[in-house]
Amino acid sequence: MDPHSHLPDSAASQPLPLPAHALHFYEPDLFPVQSIAAFLRTGLEDGELALLIATPEHSRAVRDALWRGNLDLEALQRSDLLLCLDAPSVLAALKSSGGTCRCATDDLLNELISKAVRLSPSGRVRVFGELINLLALAGDYEAGLQLEAHWNRLLAIHPFRLYCACSTAGFLHESSAPAVAALCRLHDRLVPFVSSPATLSWLAPLLLQSGALQAEMQKRQAAEKALHAVELEYARLFSEHVDHLRKCLEESLRPASFCRGTPMQNSHASLDYMVERLLCDILEQCQAACIARESASPGGPESQKYTGEILAYGRLTSALCGLQQRAQARTLH
Repeated sequence: MDPHSHLPDSAASQPLPLPAHALHFYEPDLFPVQSIAAFLRTGLEDGELALLIATPEHSRAVRDALWRGNLDLEALQRSDLLLCLDAPSVLAALKSSGGTCRCATDDLLNELISKAVRLSPSGRVRVFGELINLLALAGDYEAGLQLEAHWNRLLAIHPFRLYCACSTAGFLHESSAPAVAALCRLHDRLVPFVSSPATLSWLAPLLLQSGALQAEMQKRQAAEKALHAVELEYARLFSEHVDHLRKCLEESLRPASFCRGTPMQNSHASLDYMVERLLCDILEQCQAACIARESASPGGPESQKYTGEILAYGRLTSALCGLQQRAQARTLH
């Protein structure tokens, strides 16, 4: 019987979405071996190097899960595509070189990630690490937060993704709540928390609430990003329309048109007629967009599309009126 088959997993064997820095809180008897293995396996299949920084027990569990996924671990390790480091040894090396200060992480972790990137066929790396777990279990929350902040600095300069896992055994008392909140803020994704009824802790409700809040924030950020993209597209189209209208207006005001015997008054009237017709067309399309937005789902793609249209129509109307005023001033002179 597989010695790790009893370990439940919140995400089964499905690959995680791809945040840069994920955090997985787990109850002590629910180590997320399958989620970690899926995260690393997906990277290996995409030509990424996998770096495993774990305790011997957890490293063995993850490698067993990778082996059951039909990966040739020996070949991967011979090719330096799967690097396995002992987390307690890495943490001891950090402490001996200055703790989790910036200098220590530059000397050790920066060089480690740089080497992994150079060895990776794709130039990308996936890292699983539980240094934060060891620091939390020792009650050294300040060092843990410093370390995660340094990881974020390295993520900004190296092409890798980091999956951290942390047992709730490191946060037994509610006095550690500020550390938990700060730790969550240092990650861009919280893996959904699963709690065992037999080991339910004070932390479970907080993590469940934090996960729901983060999911809502990500949903809103995605909607804002989509709306911004729509606005940029309509701003581009709006600029093209304005350029076209400007050319039309300038063409209509060329002196040559008057030399052909066209009275200035007729030219002015023709210009007014053209602008008024365009304004009426824009108004009709804007009204249609307003009606369509009312029937669309609030915050959905259709609603965002129509909002972008309305904004563009408003800007176009304003610009067109300004062009008309300048054209009339030029005509009168």
